Amino acid sequence: MGMYTDIQLTVLLSKSTNKEIIDLIRSPLAHAGWDNWCGDEFSARESIRFPDHPLFKYSRVLFLLGEGGADEFNNRADDPFLSLTRGEGGHWRLSLLNSIKNYNDEIELLLDWLTPYVCSESGKVGEKRYEEFNTPTDILFIDGAFSFKAQPEEDDGAWGFSCH
Repeated sequence: MGMYTDIQLTVLLSKSTNKEIIDLIRSPLAHAGWDNWCGDEFSARESIRFPDHPLFKYSRVLFLLGEGGADEFNNRADDPFLSLTRGEGGHWRLSLLNSIKNYNDEIELLLDWLTPYVCSESGKVGEKRYEEFNTPTDILFIDGAFSFKAQPEEDDGAWGFSCH
């Protein structure tokens, strides 16, 4: 069945982000290329023109930027969504809440792909949490790059049995 990683992310994209990137984020990725899906890799280039980036090698990008990768029984991101809106000053606001099987580091690849377009101020822009951990890992954007900072693990017994 596999283990899920939740992601919550909100970043500002530069107002000069090119139209192809905005169109790709806005496109109905969840329905793109399913006829061509074959395991971990897919060929949806006939449906949508994907950038030449490792993120788009894997089918789970469809889940990550689409309808959500977890089924209704496993999805702790209760209402998976991707929102892209134009904000004050012409910047794009990208918000993502989802849960996927992050086997090929799709979350990290997504952040790598987004990096050149992000113009958020330095600081925390989201978090991710692996299914077996009680606490999330912060997603930071500092000096033009994403990084991660693990929060101290809390043993509150919320995710399983505790032995004393």
